[in-house]
Amino acid sequence: VGRLLEMGQITQDEASVHPQRNLIYRSLGAYPTVEVDCYVRSINPNDRILLCSDGLAEHVTDEEIHRIVMAQSDPRLAVRHLVNLANQRGGEDNITVVLFQIEEVR
Repeated sequence: VGRLLEMGQITQDEASVHPQRNLIYRSLGAYPTVEVDCYVRSINPNDRILLCSDGLAEHVTDEEIHRIVMAQSDPRLAVRHLVNLANQRGGEDNITVVLFQIEEVR
């Protein structure tokens, strides 16, 4: 489903209800080698980078995640807020959230 979304064949709304949305396309440990995606982005002090599992993404929209992350000055409080919100909305899956705040750029 993620690949279909990337290729523009389905919308975000369609992806969120797609019958194969939980199909694992790639994982660590299943095969001797791993296919990875690498991206180069410019970052600045105070930028934030969020990594999360589908346990969060299935219950909290991208817009809500952005609003919560930007509204909280303490990244730990933002993560707690996100996890609590996902749980309140029926989060039955594992919910993993890692939020980095860039302190300095060299």
